Amino acid sequence: MSKAMPTKRSELANILRRLADYVDNHPDEDLAPIFRQAATLMRSSDQQKKPPPSKMSPVDVRAIAGELQTLQSRDAGETLLREKVPSRSLLEAIARFLQLPVQRDDAMDKLRTKIVENTIGSRLRSNAIQGKSK
Repeated sequence: MSKAMPTKRSELANILRRLADYVDNHPDEDLAPIFRQAATLMRSSDQQKKPPPSKMSPVDVRAIAGELQTLQSRDAGETLLREKVPSRSLLEAIARFLQLPVQRDDAMDKLRTKIVENTIGSRLRSNAIQGKSK
């Protein structure tokens, strides 16, 4: 390693030393704006790192949608959704995966009904029209 070209690590160490000297040699009043800005930066980076709460992975959404396709009754579909999908945002994710229209004011019951009717209900109606019974 040559002395002519400092490494990133040594540059950072140099900057931190100079910052420490600056902090040691200035009164708190001069440093207050810097502390506020640093606190703001730290808060925003913490918020970016946290994943949104209760997000279901695409695999889970796909698995539940697939399971709904195998059920033979609307009641079984309602029960499955009530047990495995506890929040509106997860119901919305499943509805969007199934390419169903979702409105902001749809209640959880309405979303469950939409999902069940468009997966199980449509299949049951089609079978009834074709004279198939299961």
